[in-house]
Amino acid sequence: MNNEQIDLIVKTLKEIKKLNNKRLKLSERSTGEITQKRMMAISTDITYTGHYIEEEIFKLHTLIVKNKIANPFNDNYYKDTTFEPSCFHKYTVKRPHPLK
Repeated sequence: MNNEQIDLIVKTLKEIKKLNNKRLKLSERSTGEITQKRMMAISTDITYTGHYIEEEIFKLHTLIVKNKIANPFNDNYYKDTTFEPSCFHKYTVKRPHPLK
């Protein structure tokens, strides 16, 4: 493993921390007296931020496996998944196996 790979792992961890802080701030804003429209907007932001956190965690997992710091999960973990932020939106999320 070289320094570039270590820097990329650290950068990914920092991004996860930043997104998690954003999610916590959004959760704090969702309390109190706010309009229903504002509450729906905050809820959508929380949902998408959670999705971005999951993407970054998968990216981190991939980096760690490729650098032989950890072993890969079983093959079921790497199947395509579906992200449904609302009843109107549906996205397929690809999770390629880091070693294949």
